[in-house]
Amino acid sequence: MTNPNKPAGPAKAYCDSCGEIVPVSIILRDKGKQVATCSQCGFPIQQKQDIPKNPKLENVIIVEDTDLVRQILSEIMVDTGFARKIISCRNGEEFLTTVTEMLAGQKPVGMVFLDVLMPVLDGVSAALALRAIEKGLKSPKPIPILFFTVKKCDEEFRRTLHRVSPALYVNKEADASPQQLMKRLQNIVARLSTPGQIPSLLPPKQ
Repeated sequence: MTNPNKPAGPAKAYCDSCGEIVPVSIILRDKGKQVATCSQCGFPIQQKQDIPKNPKLENVIIVEDTDLVRQILSEIMVDTGFARKIISCRNGEEFLTTVTEMLAGQKPVGMVFLDVLMPVLDGVSAALALRAIEKGLKSPKPIPILFFTVKKCDEEFRRTLHRVSPALYVNKEADASPQQLMKRLQNIVARLSTPGQIPSLLPPKQ
């Protein structure tokens, strides 16, 4: 028999960004509505019916130094109809050259997939540089960034996500197959590209 006086443990749910069951310990008010989020990364935890529809993005830039991962991501984005065209880059330096040329030429970039650990220039440095380039070119709005990493999100990385917002992350090590990764990406990409879907990525104040 359950003891009614015993406090209940923290609620748990599956987080698409982290790729695992996590405590849901952050409740935020977004436009008068309570929103449950992942306690590790801040990703919103909601029912399937609340997830926005996936967008049709004109151009998506995938920055990944591993050929196989870059190929899998490209196929997922095209096969699911997320993107009409994929531009591939092998490192952060190549990405900055490509995105600067596209922005200067007024070519739309719907989203950027950035690997965190790369040779020449890492993903975080490339993201910070991108925001500076956008300001310099007076871009009307920042390009959404989706980081790929093999590590769990911690407080420091959450602050990075907030700094280069709009941005989210996905733990690519949490998947055993491209099919599982595709299901997670459908949710993450939809939220990242829809305004108002990311209530906060900063840890709560103690």
